[in-house]
Amino acid sequence: MPNMQISPWDLAVVAVYVIGTRLLFGWWAARTARKGAEGYFLGGRALR
Repeated sequence: MPNMQISPWDLAVVAVYVIGTRLLFGWWAARTARKGAEGYFLGGRALR
């Protein structure tokens, strides 16, 4: 079995991926979220 080592570049790619996906999801969730208690409990009165 070959000697496999994790380089700093590997860690940087993983860190950028994790941080990037969290930021992208957070941005998307903030844009699509209903605001306030009415939106949370009543679905913004859009549910049947």
